[in-house]
Amino acid sequence: MTTTLEKNPLLHIDLDHIEDNPNALRKVDLEDVKFEQLVASVGNVGILSPIAVTDALDPHGNPKTDASGNKIYRLVDGLHRLTAAREAGLTSIPAQVLKVTEAQAMADQLIANAHKIETKPWQYSQHLVRILMRDQTITINELADKLSMDAGWLNKRLGLVHLCEEIGKLVDEEKITVSNAVELAKLQPASEQLAFKDRAMSEQPQTFVPAVKERIKELKAAKREGRKPGEVEFVAVPHLRKPGEVKAEYEKPTVIPQLVKAAGITDPVEAALFALKWFVHMDEASVAESRAKFEAQQAKVAAEKERKKVEKLKANAAKAQAALAASESDDESE
Repeated sequence: MTTTLEKNPLLHIDLDHIEDNPNALRKVDLEDVKFEQLVASVGNVGILSPIAVTDALDPHGNPKTDASGNKIYRLVDGLHRLTAAREAGLTSIPAQVLKVTEAQAMADQLIANAHKIETKPWQYSQHLVRILMRDQTITINELADKLSMDAGWLNKRLGLVHLCEEIGKLVDEEKITVSNAVELAKLQPASEQLAFKDRAMSEQPQTFVPAVKERIKELKAAKREGRKPGEVEFVAVPHLRKPGEVKAEYEKPTVIPQLVKAAGITDPVEAALFALKWFVHMDEASVAESRAKFEAQQAKVAAEKERKKVEKLKANAAKAQAALAASESDDESE
């Protein structure tokens, strides 16, 4: 696919004449080892791959210039290269100047980042929405075609924007799989998502997705019948331990022998069955730990609800008091 990033002449632009993109997909971690290596490389050999910029516009839509009349550009793609050039002390940088609208520039930025692993799923969904909001005439199918992506896949990624911030960050930190996140995003309000947070982090999609679908059915049925939905109940779900944990126990058995001894198990078959339960987090201790985490999360959600309720009551009381004071002031002035 050819994008607008590939169709423009190359210029060298002073770094002072380039402003950052406020819609950047991600921030630069100045302390990251890879970024420090990039700065060192730029200092030695310069910028080998040009960045992409477009004309910066003022609030009235006119091209921006500095006090000396020099044109100002806005970054479209190449935040890490631009930042590295600044850190390395360069004064100018090779750049392609795109003649595009802001919406097109955002789309080009997304295209350029579409296959970079640093672009996180939740961040990606937010950027997709920004593109659609900038250009409200474009359809999902048209955007998918522009990005050379499947429309169904794009729709699923768009759905991630409905995740609350806490869950979204866990997805970008790879603590929750995208498959689980796609289904979790369908749960509303945010308190429902948070109630399933720990399960989303630990369960495989084949176990987690059906559980969320059942909860969605319950919420819809409750709404239809004009009743409150039942509380989310704890259910112990088998899920494999991490390979490293299993390998360590295999090479040097410590946990299972202690647990078997504490349980008073002497029969070899019972001991083997116990080991299998431990392997899938279904032994008594593991279930108790999962339940404790679930109850702690539920308590956290309930506390947050109560906090918001109290804040709302206080805000309403303050408004009422302010209105009363204003009314009394008007009476006195008369």
